[in-house]
Amino acid sequence: MENVSKSLGPFYSLSTVLLGGLAGMLISIPVASTFTTSTDPVLSMVGMLLLPLFALVGFRIGYLRRNNRAFFYISFLTVLVLMTLVMR
Repeated sequence: MENVSKSLGPFYSLSTVLLGGLAGMLISIPVASTFTTSTDPVLSMVGMLLLPLFALVGFRIGYLRRNNRAFFYISFLTVLVLMTLVMR
């Protein structure tokens, strides 16, 4: 798709990076909760480390796609859908 215009660049860049990180963290919640309910302390620690790890991966992907308008809208929709699923 087309790139973002120069006038809205800082807003889209920052919001795309933040939305990418939030989407990564929301994706990791079901996986991390599976690990943290385990009785094994090593698996519990892995589950606790998955949240920031997926968030960092999301931030990185958002940073690499920071000027892509399609990624902005897709990550926005992803965050909306995952927030409604987590809040249920």
